[in-house]
Parts: sequence; structure tokens; C-alpha cells
Amino acid sequence: MAEEKGTGGQETSEKMIKVDVVKFIQGLNKGQLISLGIMLATAIFLLGSVVLYLSQEKMVPLFREPLDAKTFIEIKDILQNRKVPFETERNNKILVPETQADDLRVEFEALDMTSKGKDGYTYLDQTNPLQAGETMMVIQRLRAKEANLARYLQQNPGIKNAYVSITPAKDSPFADEQQPAKASVMLELNKANRMSKSSVEGIQQYIANAIEGAKAEHVVITDQYHNLLSSSTPEDEDAALSQMNLQIKNEMERKFIRKILNVVEPILGPGKAVAQVSLDVNFNKRKTVQKVYGGPDNEGEPLAQSTETKEELTNQSATGNPAGAGANVAQGNIPNNANGSSTTKRTATTNYLIDEKQTTVVEAPFEITRISVALNLDYREVENGEIASGFFSQLMGSSDAYEIQTEALSEEELTRIESLVKAAVGFVPKRDYFSINNFEFKPIISKRAAAQLRSGQLIERLKQWTPWIMQVVVFFAFILIATRMFKRFVVPILEQAQLEEPVTAPALPSGTPKTVAELESELDSELNDMVSPVEVTKAEIVRKRVLEFIKEEPDTACSLVRTWIMEEE
Repeated sequence: MAEEKGTGGQETSEKMIKVDVVKFIQGLNKGQLISLGIMLATAIFLLGSVVLYLSQEKMVPLFREPLDAKTFIEIKDILQNRKVPFETERNNKILVPETQADDLRVEFEALDMTSKGKDGYTYLDQTNPLQAGETMMVIQRLRAKEANLARYLQQNPGIKNAYVSITPAKDSPFADEQQPAKASVMLELNKANRMSKSSVEGIQQYIANAIEGAKAEHVVITDQYHNLLSSSTPEDEDAALSQMNLQIKNEMERKFIRKILNVVEPILGPGKAVAQVSLDVNFNKRKTVQKVYGGPDNEGEPLAQSTETKEELTNQSATGNPAGAGANVAQGNIPNNANGSSTTKRTATTNYLIDEKQTTVVEAPFEITRISVALNLDYREVENGEIASGFFSQLMGSSDAYEIQTEALSEEELTRIESLVKAAVGFVPKRDYFSINNFEFKPIISKRAAAQLRSGQLIERLKQWTPWIMQVVVFFAFILIATRMFKRFVVPILEQAQLEEPVTAPALPSGTPKTVAELESELDSELNDMVSPVEVTKAEIVRKRVLEFIKEEPDTACSLVRTWIMEEE
């Protein structure tokens, strides 16, 4: 029985609620019904949009790199035939649902349909060597090698796409008619990406070693704007040597500049110093041989090893011999003239022990003979703590949001910086030259251009946040309109219904009911106990005047009472 009563009570309450809703709707006028319908439709639309947005699957790129036109069309046709939802973007990119991206990517890679193009060996697999001639097989091998080299180059994150063209070597029995293999490479680089010199040289070496009969100097590399990235090597040995020496000299100067900036920039800040270095370098390789002769250990006098003495005696008469044959005939024993002369000659030869010391000095090339340094320093920046008046500066939170003043460096600071730089480059006073100056650097762009740049940055940020701002604005506008419509149309209806609702009297206590006279006498006795006689007199006077006012102006009194009731509520 209790369950039946409970069920019956619930059904009764539901029926009463339905009746109240029907009465509420029937009590609305045409404008209120239209407003209520618009509010319900807007709420349903917003709720459906949120549910649709949350239930929508995230789309991700099928491949990171853009597809070529042929592969792009083939993949689109396959996805359309399979009824797989997809989206396309610029640069031939395809977006697919995140849950299916991995499976589709693996499947297309198995079909050799990727952003990196076909595998080069596919050309050989698709060619029948029995049907194709020798010339066609050579061409297919070149195409396969070109495709594989292009795929290798695309592994670099800075390279979007690559195209390789190979010219095979030309063999000839005559040496002057032989031509080496050559290759041309066009790299499609990503935006704001520059290939370093070492990367370009590495690409040259890789491609040259992959092609039979090719050298690194026979590989030409350009970008998509046909700018030459590879450096050509002159055929003349002297010119090639001069070019190599010039590159070495430039690299040495760049190292000196980096040393100077590493010393100065921590003191003044980045961009506050400009350094230029000029080197005089001797690229000649010299070999000096020096011989030194001396005694034992090259010290003291030489040591005598042996001495040889030779003595000669010569006699000469006063008269000479007669001329002719008589001079050759013996004259007998004729005594010499007493006035004749004799000469004695002695010769001494001494042999010494002599030591020989030979010194060979080889001077390596790239010897620095002179260093010339020019260093320009900017003024020091000092913040005075005052906020700048620029609106964009404060809004963007840039570094010029505060007033900045500049001041020149002192002589002591310049001297200290000069000593640091000289120590860093190995300055030799009588050999090298050093110049240091302190100037105020001019800005790269004018103040007007800087203001335009900041305003452009602000506009870009506003564009990024515009969708979110619009959603917030629409949400608050909907809340505001709904609140105003509720206050204008719904609140008066609720107030009217509340006023027309019958007031239920509180339950009386159990027992014998009292008459009206008894209740009034009890109420008067309680009031007399609570209120003094003076207050009772004042209350009677006020009551009489209120009754007179009600009789004279009943409409005004009713409006006043209604206002009091609404204020209390």
C-alpha cells in the first residue's frame, strides 16, 4: 500500500508540473514566446557546436614533407575510393584522422608512395633487361642513382626537396677527348635556412664518390633561386693554390674577430662592438741550412794534429854565366866569386782537428708577419628608471619600455679593453697595428620603421588571438542578451504568478479552536504588555491618519503598499 501511495504521489506531482508548465506557456504573449524560443534555439546550437567540436577527430599530416604532384594526386584518389576523410593544405600536404595516420603511412610506404619520392631501384625492378637494350639499362641505372641521391639529400631537415642530374663520363682512346663524369644538384631549401660551407662540401664529396669517374670539383650545387652554393676549383694549380691560401687567410681573420668579440661583448653587451682584422701572412715554406766550423765542441782554439817542416837552400854567384853554348860546357874547376849570395827557405804546415756543425731550420707556411686590428665600440646604455610614453612599447613589453640614455666610455675603460684585446690576439708592438674608437652606433632601422614593425607585430598577435577573442565576446554577449530578455519577459511573469498564488494559513495548534474575539483580546493584551502607554497613543494617532489617507486617496495608498511589499521581498 505504501508503495502504491508513493507511486501515486509521484504521478500526481508530475501531472501538476506539466499543468504548471502548460499554464506558464499559455500565459505568455507572442513576444515572450518568440524570445523564449530564440533563447532555447541558441542554447541548443551552442551545446551542439560544443559536442560536435569535442567529438571531431584530430587531423594530422600524412607525411611531414610535401608530396610531389603525381604522388599527391594518386594518394587523393586512393583515399577517396576508400572513403577515408582527409583534408588538403598548400604545398601538397594531406591531413588524415590521427587514428588512421600510422596505418595509412605504413601502407603508402609499402607502395613506395612517400614524400621522398620513389626508391631508385624501383626503376631497375620495373625494367626487363631482356626486352630493354644496353642503352636503356644504362639510362635506368642513371635514373636509379639520381633518385637514390635525391632521397639521401632529403634526409637533411633543412632541405625540402632535391633534384640530381648526372652526366656520365665519356671514354675515348685519345686522352684529350676523354671527359669526366659530372653532376648538377638543385636543392629546394626551407625558408630562412642557409647551407653551411662544410655541409655543401660534404654533399659534393658524397655525390662525387657515388658517381664513377667524378670529382668533387665536377659537382655543381645550387638552390631553388639558382644561387651557386658550391665553390668551383680552378684548373690552374697556381690559381687553385692562391684561392686556397686566400680561404685560409679569411678563416684566420674570422677566428681573430671571434676572439675579440668574445672578450668585448661580455663587457658591453651583444651588438655593441664591431671588429675587423687584417692579417699579412707568409705562405712560403723556407728551409735554412747553417754550417759552423770550430774546435772540439765548437769551443776554444782548434787542436793541432800534426806539423810538417820543409827547408830549402839556394846559392847565387856575383857574375852571371856567358850566353851561348859556352854556358853549357864544363869550364873545369873554377872557384866561385867571393861576392856571391845564398838563400834559405823554411816552410811549416800544421794540421788541425776542425769540427763542423750543420743546422737545418724549416719554417712552416702561414706565418703571420703583421696584424692590423680596428675596433669600434658603441656607447654604454643606462636606464634611468622612467617608463616610456610609447603605447606599443608598454603593450608589447619590449626592451624600450623604459627610457634609455647613452654615454661614452671613459679613457680608462678604453685602455683596459685595449689591453685585453691585445693580449687576446698576441699583439707585438713593433710589428702590429691597433686602433680603437668609441662612437654611438646608429640604429639599423629608423624610429618610424621600428614603430611600424611593432604595430605589425601587435596586429599579428591580434590575428592569432582573434578566434578566441570572438568566442569569448559571443559567449558574454549571449549571456548579456539572455539576462536582459529574462528580466524583461520572464521576471514579470514570475512576479505576477507569485502575487496570484493563494496564501496558505499556518496550521493551528491542536485542541479546541478559539473565537476571533478571544484571539483579538489575547493580541491586545500582548501588545499592551510589550508597548508603553505613550507609544500606544502615538500608534493610535498614526493609525487614524493612515485610515484617513486611505479613504481620501485609495489608489496612492495601494501603490505605496505594493512598493513596500516588493522591497521586502
